[in-house]
Amino acid sequence: MSMLDASIEEHGQEALKGSPLESPQHDRVAAIIVTYNRKDTLGATLGSVLAQTHPINQVCVVDNASSDGTEAAVRAEFPYVTFLRLEDNLGVGAGLKAGMEHVMGEHDWFWLLDDDSRPRSAALENCLAVAIRVDKCGAVGLAGGTLNWGIPNHSGRGKPIIGKPLARTRDFLELDGSVVSKEAARQVGYPRQDLFMMMEGVEYTRRLARAGWQLLAIDEDLIDRGHLGSAGSGGGPPWRGYYQSRNHLLIAMERRSLKELIGWAIRQLKFMVAALLILDRKGERLRLRLLGAWDGFRGRTGRTIDPWE
Repeated sequence: MSMLDASIEEHGQEALKGSPLESPQHDRVAAIIVTYNRKDTLGATLGSVLAQTHPINQVCVVDNASSDGTEAAVRAEFPYVTFLRLEDNLGVGAGLKAGMEHVMGEHDWFWLLDDDSRPRSAALENCLAVAIRVDKCGAVGLAGGTLNWGIPNHSGRGKPIIGKPLARTRDFLELDGSVVSKEAARQVGYPRQDLFMMMEGVEYTRRLARAGWQLLAIDEDLIDRGHLGSAGSGGGPPWRGYYQSRNHLLIAMERRSLKELIGWAIRQLKFMVAALLILDRKGERLRLRLLGAWDGFRGRTGRTIDPWE
C-alpha cells in the first residue's frame, strides 16, 4: 500500500485533493504499467495516463527490477503512484499479474499499459463507454484482430457494435491499452507469467473468450505506441523472434490443435523469408527463431535468453 493509499484509507476523500487520482463510486479503474529501464519514457506515459478524461482511482507501476533509477524518479515526480518492484526481470505477463493481484481491491476495471505507449486523453473514457453497452464484457481494447489457423490478423473485421465510439468484436486483443473486467479476471485469472513476453495478450484474451466473456476493440486506435525494440515483419531485435516463435508454438501445442500447429509453421516461414530478404542480422534472426521453435517443442518457458538491443 502506497502512502497515498494509506492516507485515503485513514482520511477519506480529503486525501485526494491536489492529486490527479480521483475516487468515483462506479467504474473504478486501476491503471497498471509494467516497466523496465525506461524511466524517461515511463514519465511521459504516466503524464498521459494521469491526463485522462475519465477518473482513475489508482495507478500502479510494476518495475521489473530496473537498474536506471526508475523507482527514485517515479517516487519523486509521482508520489501518489503505487510502485511495486519485482526482484528480477520476469517479463510483461508476470508484471501484469503482479500488478493486478496487488490492486484487486475495490476496482471494477484494470487498465493495462506498456511503459512506452501514451494513451490519448479520451482513451479510457471511450473504452468504458463501449464496455457498459455490452453484456458480459470481459475486455475492451484499442487494438485487436481475428485468428485464422491460430495466426493473429490485426486487419480482420469483426461484428460491429453500434454506437459511439464504434467498436467491433475481436478474437483477441492487444493487452497494451486494454481495459479488463475485474469479474472476468476473478474467473479466468491473470496473464501468464511463464511466457516472459510476446503472445501473452493473444493467450490471455483468448482464455477470456473461451470462458464466455466478450472481447471488443474500438475502431479508432487512441494510443500512441512507442513499440521500443519492436518492428513489423519480424523486425526489431532478433531476440524478440525467439520469444514469438517459442510462445506461439507453446500455445498451439497446449491447444492440441493440428490446424494451429500448421498456422504456426506458416507464420514462422514468412518471418524467416522476410529475414533473408529484407532484414539485417539474417543468420542471427534465423538461429534464434529456430532455437525458439526447439525450446517451444521441449516446453521451455520463462526468460530463457536475455533481451538486448
